[in-house]
Amino acid sequence: MQKLNRVTKKKLGEILLEEGKITKNQLEEAIKIQEETKERLGEIFIKLRYVTEEDIVFCIASQYGLPYLEISRYKVNTDLLSQFTYEETYENFFFPLDLYGKILVVAISGPIDEKYYTQIEEKMGVNIFFIATTGGELKETIKLHAKYFKKTSTYGSY
Repeated sequence: MQKLNRVTKKKLGEILLEEGKITKNQLEEAIKIQEETKERLGEIFIKLRYVTEEDIVFCIASQYGLPYLEISRYKVNTDLLSQFTYEETYENFFFPLDLYGKILVVAISGPIDEKYYTQIEEKMGVNIFFIATTGGELKETIKLHAKYFKKTSTYGSY
């Protein structure tokens, strides 16, 4: 699996603050909400309309050195989707885009569960390459391709 090591130790809030996308007060407010709700910080910033989804995904992509892709512009390998269920892609914030030899290209929008992706690699005999996309694009793409997913899970859900 492509190792998702941070290329910067800075947290999402710090990056947004440095880039002038949010204020210190907005960061403190969002952290307080996160402590109460356990929501992801990026989602809180978006709900409060402090930043856009694109701002968040560009920060995450820069944190991990990932390429960004508007997946709505990508021609999806629909045959590949029969390996996954709608629920597991939605719950794990990912969408399998294509398979190039033994490289599975996966769009993500948020934190990953390495254990889950390791299971996919082992069962499919592939290495995963991650691409960042917005949560909105990811959800829309999953919904748009719902009919291509299989009905039961092979890899489990976390």
